[in-house]
Amino acid sequence: MSKVPGLTVAGYEEALAACFVAEGWCRDCFVREAPDMLDNLVSFAAALPVGAVVERRLDTLHVRRVGRAGRKRTS
Repeated sequence: MSKVPGLTVAGYEEALAACFVAEGWCRDCFVREAPDMLDNLVSFAAALPVGAVVERRLDTLHVRRVGRAGRKRTS
């Protein structure tokens, strides 16, 4: 699965669970949703280039657009 050394699906699931619990989800709720969520996230990530930054907004995943290296963003 991993392009991150040492990251396993089980480790990823544990990290997601901790994140969701920290955000106020009950652990049991996460456990019910985890298998489908993990399958979807792993499949999505497998198609991305190394270094891609992905953000999640509710039920939608977005790959963050990255400008040219060295170019600074202005607000």
